[in-house]
This record gives sequence, structure tokens and C-alpha cells, in this order.
Amino acid sequence: MIGQQDALQILDSHAEALYSIPMEAWDQYHAETPQSLLVHYCARTRASAVHNLMVANAARYVAKCGNAVQMFERRQMVGLAIDGLAIRFKKADEDSRSKNQPTLQVQRFRNQVPVIGVPATHNLELVYVLNEHETEMLEVRVAHPSGDNIAWWFRLRGGRAEPGVFDIFQPQPHAPIAPAKIGPKKTGEVIPLRKEDGNKDDKS
Repeated sequence: MIGQQDALQILDSHAEALYSIPMEAWDQYHAETPQSLLVHYCARTRASAVHNLMVANAARYVAKCGNAVQMFERRQMVGLAIDGLAIRFKKADEDSRSKNQPTLQVQRFRNQVPVIGVPATHNLELVYVLNEHETEMLEVRVAHPSGDNIAWWFRLRGGRAEPGVFDIFQPQPHAPIAPAKIGPKKTGEVIPLRKEDGNKDDKS
């Protein structure tokens, strides 16, 4: 796993561009989409449109950088490859997590499985966070996914990367709950209560 400080050093010179990719996409969506259509678009439609605009903005940045920054597209995943880092684009909540049900491809990415054909050894996410009513973009962040958790994240603001501060104890993933087994209901069967069951102390 790459540390936050190492990622900050690698992305420092790209901080302004990374910040602009989602911020400008959000502004473009609201400025260029007719109001008569905006009132009918749901959150999913908006997120898809903003994502497509982020991809277009990223492509323009790649064209300026030459070989220093590359763009990759694998099935439904599009992102940037910068000096050993694969960065995909995503909308996230306040905890830098996506609310969408992850596909197998996304699960592999979040588990730090290298993307085939991409010159990168670490997977990160460029995410944007909206306010409570989803009417304004509050923050742009770079997050390090680690399975179902986020190892760390930092803000991008005004062309600068701001290191994040985290609790010592990271949240642990919940164990999967096995599906309940439902069988035919038995009728007319009485199970007597044993004396030792009724008096047994609970030491669990």
C-alpha cells in the first residue's frame, strides 16, 4: 500500500488539474444543460453526465502532458495513470465511499489488483463530494481504497493537496451474513424445556 505522503509527492504537480477535472465537469453540467431538462434528470443521470464530462476534461489534460500522464479505459472503468498510480473517477459520500454496488471489476480495483495493461502498481480514486441536498460540490479528494474500507484520503483545494488526519483505529469490514435457511414449518411438535436450560447462566 502506498502511503499518503508518497502519493502527495507524486501528485503535487498535478493537484490543480485533478481538482479541476470534477469541479469543471460539475459547472459544465449545470451551465450547458438546459434548465428544462435539468428539472427532469435524476441523481443517477446527473452522476453519469458529470462522469462523462470528467473523462473529457481528463483527456484534455493528458493531451497537454504528453507521456507523463496516460489515460486508460477497461470496460466501464476510465482513469488516469500517473507515475505508478492508477486513478479512477467517482462520486463519493462524506466518508469518501461510493454508494453504488461495486462490480467485480471495481472490487478488484479496490482490492489493489493491478489493472491489466496499465503501468501502475497502486490504485487510487479521484472523488467529488456533494452537500446534503446535492446542489453544490463541497470537496474534491484523492482516496486510497482498501477493499471495503478507505485507507486514507486527502483534499484537493485551490491547486493544493491537503493531507488528511485519521483515527488510529480504521473501520473493519463487516463479516458477510449467510442467507437464512427456510424450511417447511413443523406443526404439532412440542419441544420440552430442559431444567438445565432454564437455570443455565449466560456467560457469553
